[in-house]
Amino acid sequence: MRVFGLTVPILTLGSISKRWVVPGWRLGWLVTSDPDGILQKSGVGP
Repeated sequence: MRVFGLTVPILTLGSISKRWVVPGWRLGWLVTSDPDGILQKSGVGP
């Protein structure tokens, strides 16, 4: 898996509202790893 992580973009989504059962909270995050800049070249990233 390490070889794939060095060549392809990886998107990771996470949230806290479902795990901690906090009604009304909508906390989440998105983390990207794009070592070759593929997302940026295709217009997805900044």
